[in-house]
Amino acid sequence: MPRITLLASLVAVSLTLPIATAAKAQDDDITVEGTRHLKRAPSTGAPIETVTHTMHVSTKGLDLRTDSGMREAEARVRRAAVEACRWLDDNKVLSADPTDCVDEATKSAMARTRSALAQN
Repeated sequence: MPRITLLASLVAVSLTLPIATAAKAQDDDITVEGTRHLKRAPSTGAPIETVTHTMHVSTKGLDLRTDSGMREAEARVRRAAVEACRWLDDNKVLSADPTDCVDEATKSAMARTRSALAQN
């Protein structure tokens, strides 16, 4: 009986290690969301139907406390924003919204990144 318990414990630990590694990898990510507002409320113009495509950008190997690290992070974020917005285009998620998908996705992701850095 103790042998089965030990084996079950080892299996449980070995299954949780990849999850812990994946969680750590996510800490090094910036989330980029390409967004299209499909419908707006007639009275206020507020978005009521939105489609978003999310991508994750790795900051591994970057020191975001430096100007060069932030410039490289922003370049990676912009490339991901282009891909996210292209996915929306390719899937015919069209919008009459005048905002530029790539610029908005980049600005939003970088603002969240700067905010998170300021809290650390």
